[in-house]
Amino acid sequence: MVTKLGYEHLRRHDLRHTAPTWFADAGVPVHVLRRIAGHGSPTTTQRSLPNPIVMTR
Repeated sequence: MVTKLGYEHLRRHDLRHTAPTWFADAGVPVHVLRRIAGHGSPTTTQRSLPNPIVMTR
């Protein structure tokens, strides 16, 4: 399916950060993003996002 859509360069790990990035852009708090991504700490989540965001919790 991935090849058929022309996204064969993407890896599963790349896609793991797509949803949290979109949610961060929509204003979802870091502590929620951490749970979505399955990270152990909010700091790890912040480092994985392309734009720095302010931690609220």
